Formats: sequence, C-alpha cells, structure tokens
Amino acid sequence: MSPSDQKVKKILIGCIIIYVVTGLVAMVNFAAFNCLLFLNLLAAFATILYWIIKQLRIRKHYFELLEMLVLFVEFLFCIFSLYTFFSNSWSIFSEIFSWGIFAIHLLALIAFLVFMLTFKMKKLF
Repeated sequence: MSPSDQKVKKILIGCIIIYVVTGLVAMVNFAAFNCLLFLNLLAAFATILYWIIKQLRIRKHYFELLEMLVLFVEFLFCIFSLYTFFSNSWSIFSEIFSWGIFAIHLLALIAFLVFMLTFKMKKLF
C-alpha cells in the first residue's frame, strides 16, 4: 500500500469522525445546527472545486450526464446550505433537508472509505 493511499485513508477516517461527532452534537444541541450546515456547505463546495481542478487538467472534455447531474445536485446543496445558514427563518423542511444532505455526504464518505479498503489502486489522482 502506497503512503499516499494510507494518507487518504487517514483523512477519510478523520472526516468520518468529524461528521459523526458534529451530527451527534447537532442532535443534542440545536445551537450547533450551524456546524452541520457548514459541513454540508464545505462538502458540496469541495466536490465542485475538485471537479473544476480535474477538468482544468484534462485536454479533451467529455461531459457525462451522470457527472453533470451529481454536480448540479451538489450545487443545489451548496445554495440550500448558504440560504439556510444566512436566513433568519427556521422551518422543519430546512432542518430535515439539511439532515438529508448531511446523511448523503456521510454515506458517500463511508462508501469511498470502503472502496479504498477493498480495492488496490496504483494511482489515486
């Protein structure tokens, strides 16, 4: 196993721990709900930023429908998190949707960690 793969696995485990702790704290204390929104925003922004950087390195661009759909959904997550973070109104819809976004990102992190633990890769990036 290469050192970069080990570093990525450690980073993923750290992110999962941060997500779980933030989720538990936000369940107990509603004042920490903004931390949950910030994590949602950070995850969506990081996904979009990674895609932009990846696209700048590619010489020939082939945009697949599924890739565009995922980016569009992440963009919507980013916009929704910003709106909920900066708006003063609270609704049960925004809380449920924020928890759903949180769960989607947490499941994606866990799936990526399982993928990294299951398959051996020659080069990650």
